[in-house]
Amino acid sequence: MKGYLPVHCCCEPGRRFGWVPVPERQRVRGAIYFVIAPGRMEWREGNSVHLVFAQTINTEVNDLALAPVDGGPGEIILAVNSADQPIETWRKVPGFIEEHRR
Repeated sequence: MKGYLPVHCCCEPGRRFGWVPVPERQRVRGAIYFVIAPGRMEWREGNSVHLVFAQTINTEVNDLALAPVDGGPGEIILAVNSADQPIETWRKVPGFIEEHRR
C-alpha cells in the first residue's frame, strides 16, 4: 500500500495487525510515534486550565524477515513494531487499516 507501512505483532512477528500511514521521510529504520488522542486544554472551575497531554504509541520502524511461502525465497520488509499494544489501540490511530485474514 503506497504511503503505508505494515504493523506487525511484537510477540508474533508473522501476525500483521494492519497498515498505518507513514510519511515517506519517516519510512526508515528508527523511532516513530503515532498519536491516538490529541492533546487539549480543558477549562475548570475558577478559571483554571487543565492540560491533557496527547496519547501516543511510541515504537520503531525496523526490518522484518518474512518466512518463505510455498518454497519461495523469504522477504525482508520495513514494518512498524506493535510496541506491545493490542489491536484495539491501533484501531484508534487515524488512517489505520486493519488486516482481515481468512
